[in-house]
Amino acid sequence: MATPYMLQNMYDSSVYLCQERIWHQIIDTAFQRGFQPVGTRLDYYYELDLVWDTETTFMEKIFTSIMTHARCLNWNKYNFKDRENQIVCDEDCSELLYVLQDILPQDLKDFFSKGSFRICSD
Repeated sequence: MATPYMLQNMYDSSVYLCQERIWHQIIDTAFQRGFQPVGTRLDYYYELDLVWDTETTFMEKIFTSIMTHARCLNWNKYNFKDRENQIVCDEDCSELLYVLQDILPQDLKDFFSKGSFRICSD
């Protein structure tokens, strides 16, 4: 069985668990209905914190910082399906609510209405 998506609100840290099949249907349906996202983004400092090692040399720290920055800059902003700790912005939450208002369950509507959230990695 597939692992559910863990969506974590950026304001109050509340978590919504969504089955993989359902999350993919939500995103696919949104795009079919004309969803025009601002796009997801990676949080540089969050990403850097995941790979930072205080025991490395200065040069290794510089390299790690540059590689993390490059990963963030090259991020595919239309990626709503991979679990890479990307952030869905407030504007996209509002747009998802608008284009999917007739099919979203109430608990997911409530979660989206709280604003930005992170699609957590496994």
